[in-house]
Amino acid sequence: MQRFFTMPQKSIYVKNILLLLLISIVIINLQYWVGNHTIYKEALEGKRQFLHDAIYNNEIPTGKTWENYGAKDTNRRIFVVYLAAGVSKGLNIHVLKVYKMIDTVFLFLFFAVFYCYLRKWLDNEYCLIALLFLGNVFITTFQFYYFHPWDRISLFSWLILIWLIRERKEILLVFVLIISITIKFDVIVLPIFYFLYNYLSDPHKRLLIIIKSILLLIMTIGMHEVLNNIYSQADALNSNVMFIDRIFNLFVQIKINIRHLINLKLSYPPLLMFLLPLSLSFIKWKEQSHFMRASVIFGILILIMQFPLVNFKEVRAQCMVLILLLPSAMLNLKFILNKS
Repeated sequence: MQRFFTMPQKSIYVKNILLLLLISIVIINLQYWVGNHTIYKEALEGKRQFLHDAIYNNEIPTGKTWENYGAKDTNRRIFVVYLAAGVSKGLNIHVLKVYKMIDTVFLFLFFAVFYCYLRKWLDNEYCLIALLFLGNVFITTFQFYYFHPWDRISLFSWLILIWLIRERKEILLVFVLIISITIKFDVIVLPIFYFLYNYLSDPHKRLLIIIKSILLLIMTIGMHEVLNNIYSQADALNSNVMFIDRIFNLFVQIKINIRHLINLKLSYPPLLMFLLPLSLSFIKWKEQSHFMRASVIFGILILIMQFPLVNFKEVRAQCMVLILLLPSAMLNLKFILNKS
């Protein structure tokens, strides 16, 4: 960073402008050339509007469940829906256009802030390699469904939360975590990462770390249960599913995911997104920092936990794992290239 700030002022401006230009090109390509032909295409507007109205009003047709529309538990993801509705009314813009605006803004912010996040460990060129890799594999996040407006802003919130844990900003962490649960409640597992990193890096305060981690977990679970109780009435049919049926559904989902892997072969999106970063992350494992190792372990745990729960080929739900894997992967890529 010292070298960065001693550069001539003009060179700094040029570098930053070129960086923002590169990110803009990536985002335009994704949103226009991919998004307009998948999740934003006109043929799907009626379905997207239906789900927006259903989540905003927390109502679905009688006798139906959210799962019937491929939208299980989405009525708890209220932040983006209310934000889009508010912006739509305030600026008199159609709500579906607002969703695309939100996606575009937070996708851009994610790329820009992720570059800054990586600069703690990596030179400019390896940060750029990471961004270009993201721009490539993010194409797969536009596939297989038509309404997931929370995923871009949720990914950005994951990045901020992981950064706050790295810098040990605990008060800000709690505040951002509360908001993030209303965006998408998969952040409920984040206290595990908080525990892993701090437990590995600070052996003299392990009892305090355990207590803090438990309190953080209680807070996230409590927040999730509050949302669940408020919005569960609109999904009473799913709420009455027996425990044994839920266990059976896990095995059904595993079978579905294995079938997708067999059918899609090397084009299976999780392979495209995670195989290379995972492979690189284990090189020079013992020499990596506590934060790097905690990140890789937590990333693998997320993938393992999600495999029996979701359609695993829909990798937009696992993109936060790239935040955890890419720093280690890029450092090891640098080691390989310099050695060769």
